[in-house]
Amino acid sequence: QYDNGAYGTARMAFTQMLEQYPDSIRAPQAMNYIAQTYEGEANAAAADSVYQALVAKFPQSPQAPSALYKHGLWLIAQHQTADARRVLQRVVSEYPNSDAAPLATDRLRTLPNP
Repeated sequence: QYDNGAYGTARMAFTQMLEQYPDSIRAPQAMNYIAQTYEGEANAAAADSVYQALVAKFPQSPQAPSALYKHGLWLIAQHQTADARRVLQRVVSEYPNSDAAPLATDRLRTLPNP
């Protein structure tokens, strides 16, 4: 469903999985896919909300660094530069070995100085 662009249907399936197995090892991945379905529908605010929930509930999951980075990007898009800076710095400090850390470092370099 997800790969075919049927975002609502895919989101419903991932949501049902989360309701049945909220603490499953696959729950963070399901949340990530839910956020991506919102992105596919150009609903960045809803996607950001899910990314924030993912980081809050599963901070040690492999999806957390990317979710936190995407939250930082959303803050940049909302012109919340100071908050974005703090979030991107968290990516670098809390997840230094993640794929998201160098991306966050690069974005930090492009932000205007406070």
